[in-house]
Amino acid sequence: MGLGGERALRFGWDGDDPFIHYALDLISRFLGVTTERSSVTEADVYYGVLPESRSALLIPRQEGYTAGEASRLLETATDEQAVDRAVFPYDVFSALRFFLADEGNANLKEEAFDQYDRLRGAYYCGGDDSLRRGAPVNVCLQSLRSRLERRLGVKFRSYLPKGKKCVVAISHDVDNPINYGDPTHKLETAIKGISRGRWGLGMAQAASAGLECLRWVKRPGMKMWLFDEIMKMESEYGFRSSFYFAAASRFDRGTNPLDVGYDIEAPRFRRLFKKLRGNGFEIGLHASYNAMGGVERMGAERRRLAELSGAEAAGNRHHYWRMGKPFWRTLDLHQQAGFTYDSSIGFNDRDGFRLGAALPIRLWNPETGRRIECISLPVMLMDGAYFASEQKTVEAALDSFCELLNKLKNVEGAAAIDWHEYTSYPGSMMSQEMGRAYQMILKRLAEDSETAVMTCAEAAKLLEPVNED
Repeated sequence: MGLGGERALRFGWDGDDPFIHYALDLISRFLGVTTERSSVTEADVYYGVLPESRSALLIPRQEGYTAGEASRLLETATDEQAVDRAVFPYDVFSALRFFLADEGNANLKEEAFDQYDRLRGAYYCGGDDSLRRGAPVNVCLQSLRSRLERRLGVKFRSYLPKGKKCVVAISHDVDNPINYGDPTHKLETAIKGISRGRWGLGMAQAASAGLECLRWVKRPGMKMWLFDEIMKMESEYGFRSSFYFAAASRFDRGTNPLDVGYDIEAPRFRRLFKKLRGNGFEIGLHASYNAMGGVERMGAERRRLAELSGAEAAGNRHHYWRMGKPFWRTLDLHQQAGFTYDSSIGFNDRDGFRLGAALPIRLWNPETGRRIECISLPVMLMDGAYFASEQKTVEAALDSFCELLNKLKNVEGAAAIDWHEYTSYPGSMMSQEMGRAYQMILKRLAEDSETAVMTCAEAAKLLEPVNED
């Protein structure tokens, strides 16, 4: 789409910084308009230092920002009196780089990260909650759009579905779908171990299965295998979600004791995959704990899941969200492993937006100076973030979610929520409170006509490229 349906939005600048080209691509997708580089005299927007620019809008150049300065940018973006001014109030390109290249969290001490190399939410950009929850990348893009619409007399289209103010993708990491004390599971594990030459493991599991048969008692009304209940609950609202399954377990060679204990080769999973596909739910990979940074392992796990599930398995989320520190190299390998998108970037202990963006975008790799081709769909909330404290109630969790949802609407955002399969239904053997909270969140989303709910694969496609280099 061109400006006013006729031509591209013209940008002028001095030099040849690759990040400017990257940022213009992001601006192009958000505004729904093609962009091109032009001369100073013909530019709609000029980026740099030019006192007498003939451009419709001048964006001043600044080397970079601190966390405190970045926080004040959000206040500037809402200044209605500044909309008609010819000079934009800050350097949009440096602001985008500050968040998307994670400059606001450079040189943090080890205590800022947990044992899985995930940044603790309390340390994000110096502990500024307004930046963590405010999706400042979206705010920058909205502010630029408002200024251009006013000065150029045009109206840009939204990337969101018609009539919607935001998109929420619902998803589940599949970590504990079965009762590991169930003798049936232990027998399956024993057979698997023996068939793969791991006789010690096989015989131990077989002996354990015999003991469990003598003492195993099911808890009435409580379950671990909740897929039918989750699918029914979501389908009643017209929703479909994404399920991320691990293709490697802790019993496989080269894995970690923190990996899952189930095997998707078991007959029960084959039947489940068929049911999920038949009802329009997405099947993606839950990459193993040691998969980060290794394209061969990631690719092998994706291929195994695709073969056993009959699904494309184009999406991924890492187990424990473990991608290394920094995570750029792992993100760069996703496309090579065969993924269309990844949804592993978020906060484990807080809600909010880890890289400041509530958008499905191709991120910038500051280490290579190139765009990462695999789309990144941010996670704005994981179940544990609302229930880390025993004092957290279901009602308080719903209030926090509704507040975050309103913020998502204000910034025209799209992001995922991650509720584990064992926490997504009130009849769960492991977490009834989280199940009740998820049930109430679904009800809240169903009542909200301004929010579109979809799978992660669907949300990842929202910002289709308008013009490629």
